Amino acid sequence: MAQIRGDLIGVVWVEADGHAIALKAGDPVPEGVTLGDHVLDQAADDDPDEAFIPLAKPQLPEGDPSEAWKVDELKAFAEQRNIDLGEATEKADILAVILAAAA
Repeated sequence: MAQIRGDLIGVVWVEADGHAIALKAGDPVPEGVTLGDHVLDQAADDDPDEAFIPLAKPQLPEGDPSEAWKVDELKAFAEQRNIDLGEATEKADILAVILAAAA
């Protein structure tokens, strides 16, 4: 059975059996009501285990982290290896933390 997408903020007003009905996130869509895909939870009719697809890990450059790496790549490297970057936000600082953790 179709249902309203879980991340919907607010309500969708529909008419069913001559009555106005407000549907909120997660509500089932009454029989005979047609709604656009943009408000429907597409995964509701699928296997529940497939409803949430984990994000793919970013591809990292070959070799050890260096100045040639981008900030996002350094952050991903640190996250994958559970390296706490603390207050480091600049590329040089992030790289320093990563290199210190490897030492």
